[in-house]
Amino acid sequence: MPEDPTKKEVHVTELAGPGDRWVSVTDASRIARRQEHTVRTWIAQGRLAVNPVRVGINKKTRQVRLSDLAKLTPIIDPDAGIATDLGTLDLPSIPKQQQQVMEQMAVLQQEVTGQLANLDGQLRNLAGEQEQFAEETRQTWQVHQQQYQALIGRDDEQQQFIQQVRETLVETLHGVDQAIRQELGNVLQLHALLEERVKAQDQAWKLAQQALRDLVAQSENTLRQEMAGLAAQIEQVRQESAGAVENLRKYW
Repeated sequence: MPEDPTKKEVHVTELAGPGDRWVSVTDASRIARRQEHTVRTWIAQGRLAVNPVRVGINKKTRQVRLSDLAKLTPIIDPDAGIATDLGTLDLPSIPKQQQQVMEQMAVLQQEVTGQLANLDGQLRNLAGEQEQFAEETRQTWQVHQQQYQALIGRDDEQQQFIQQVRETLVETLHGVDQAIRQELGNVLQLHALLEERVKAQDQAWKLAQQALRDLVAQSENTLRQEMAGLAAQIEQVRQESAGAVENLRKYW
């Protein structure tokens, strides 16, 4: 049964979701490959909801939601329409959004004013702290300068003291060197004397050994001669005893 052509159009003022957008009646017919008259008939019959707010330069362009159009007919060529950023805008809610933006701007302005006042106070405090820091820095610099001058004077004194100690050490080392050289000369002389004494003792020892060997040899010769004489005497006594014994045997 055909739809009642006298059915009134249905109005809609908000998009169905984030992916939805507004399209004009002309763009709707292009992307759906339908006659523009067919789209207007759907609107007149209430089958396709329409935004009651007209847009465009002459405020005559009517818009429908792309999501509603897709429910009635397939979208053949989505790029065929003359797409503008206006299609993604929720025009009826713009005044409300403007009011919200104005309220947010007022709140933001109050916050900025408060933050500026707070920042001004912080800058004043910072300026005071900077001045105090500068004064402390100047005082510290003066103290450091005094300490530096004192260190310079102390360094000069230490340099003089080091020079004196160096000179004293040089003199002491020179004296020690002279004493060592003298002691070394004495040691060398003593060493030479000891060598001479050792040589003399060695020579005396050799002479004593030679004299002892000569004495032993002479004693041996004398002992041999005495033993030879004693042996001769013993032989003579033996012979005499033997002759006496022989004579006695003759008489007995």
